[in-house]
Amino acid sequence: MGTNGKDQKRFRGFSIYFPAPNTDEEENKLQEPVMEAPVILIEKRKPSREQDCCTIYELIGAPSFRPLLSLPASQIKTELVRLLKAASEQGVNLLIRGTYPPETLYKFLTEEFFFLHTESIRFPGMVRNYIYEDFYPNHVISVQDTCTSFIMTWIDKKCTVFTVDLTEVFVTHRGLIRSQHEVIRRIQEISKEYISLTCDDFHFTHTSFNWDEEDDTGTAHTEGWLCYHGSKHCGRLEKIEGAFKFYLTYENNRWEIFYFTFPGFSW
Repeated sequence: MGTNGKDQKRFRGFSIYFPAPNTDEEENKLQEPVMEAPVILIEKRKPSREQDCCTIYELIGAPSFRPLLSLPASQIKTELVRLLKAASEQGVNLLIRGTYPPETLYKFLTEEFFFLHTESIRFPGMVRNYIYEDFYPNHVISVQDTCTSFIMTWIDKKCTVFTVDLTEVFVTHRGLIRSQHEVIRRIQEISKEYISLTCDDFHFTHTSFNWDEEDDTGTAHTEGWLCYHGSKHCGRLEKIEGAFKFYLTYENNRWEIFYFTFPGFSW
């Protein structure tokens, strides 16, 4: 399978890229595999007879550790950092995007993460990256990710039904109902007024959500401030800034936007 001049070898859970052979005199020399970054490997399954498997704990050399309940509270953070560093030195990274108590992370690391199974296959320079929030979702982060993606796609002038997460039915500020395609079409009409857009400032000021554990559904709201510049076809540079608001619902196993107010957007 060719990808940008490289041959891709895909193993379960992670990807490795091998450079395509050169056509010059060095074409017969062995080339080192080039790692795809970031590499995300998230598995929770039993070992397969067809493949060599091991636990993450075995993969990183089985470093010593004490159970959480037998560890003094004053040592938990230090031990957590030590174990994360030991794993990283063996090519296994646990990425933690949110802020959590050291006890929570230490318990997850030593009671769950270490005992996940993975292929024991290894190459020089190969890295396995895991994300804590893929095991225990942080909805504040997920909501902000969805809205950040929308904002950056707006700035890049690449909004389509495939690049932004909108619900099939959208509500306008006047309470009118629009289809997803109508919203995208309006965004594209506005985008055509500019040669390019450049983001100057963007930040969230508030994010909240309501979650129904039984139905695995929820609603969310986030707001913030955005300032950007637009280069018009006439050569004029236009500054656009103001508050934004997004309202979302959890559908199709992801957060989707069903209403927003946004500087520069109007019907």
